[in-house]
Amino acid sequence: MACTSRTHLPTLLFSRRFLSTTCIRQSGHSKWSKIKHGKAIQDAQKANLYNRMASEIVIAARKGGSPDPALNVSLQLILAKAKRLGVPRDNIESALKRAAGSDSKDAMQEVTYEVLGPGGVPCIIDCITDNPTRTIMRVKEQLNKFGGRLADVKYLFEEKAVFRCEPKEGQTFDDIFELAVDGGAEDVVQTEEDNEIEVRSGYMLF
Repeated sequence: MACTSRTHLPTLLFSRRFLSTTCIRQSGHSKWSKIKHGKAIQDAQKANLYNRMASEIVIAARKGGSPDPALNVSLQLILAKAKRLGVPRDNIESALKRAAGSDSKDAMQEVTYEVLGPGGVPCIIDCITDNPTRTIMRVKEQLNKFGGRLADVKYLFEEKAVFRCEPKEGQTFDDIFELAVDGGAEDVVQTEEDNEIEVRSGYMLF
C-alpha cells in the first residue's frame, strides 16, 4: 500500500517599503514664539503694575505729609501692598525719592469721576494722573463707546474701611469682635475661605 504525504511549505510574504523624502517640520521655532509672546505680555503687565504702585506711593507720601513710613500710616499700607505684589525694592525706593522731591513732572494727583455706566449702573472712577485734562478725555471716550455718561451719583455710595486680620494664638472671634466694636467698627465677620476676620468701619474713622 502506497502512502502519500503532503509537505506544507511556509508562504513567504513580501512587504513593500516606501521611502519618503518629505521634510519633517520642526516645531521648536513655533514653541519659542509662543513662549516669547507670553513673556512679553507678562513683562507688560508687570511694568504696568510697578508704575501704578509707584504712583500710589508718591500720592500716599505727599498726602500723608511725609515720605517716612513711620510718620505716615497711609504710606505704610501702600508699601505693604507693593511688597505683597512683588514690586522690586529699587522701584519702591525710587518712588519714595520722587515723593521727597519737588519735581513738577512728578506732580501726580488723584481725580474722581462720577458716571452712569452701561445699563445705567452708577460707578465711581478713581484715577491717578499727571494730566487731568487728558484723563477726562479718555474717560469720556470710553463712556461714549459703551453707552455711559458723567452723572452725579456719589450720593448713592458710602466710603468704608475694610480690614482683614488673622487671630493670634489663643484669640477667638469674640475677642476680636469686642476689640473692633469698642474701636468703632460697624461690622465684624468671619471669612469662609480663610481663617481671617474682616472688620468694616467708616472710612474717616481711620
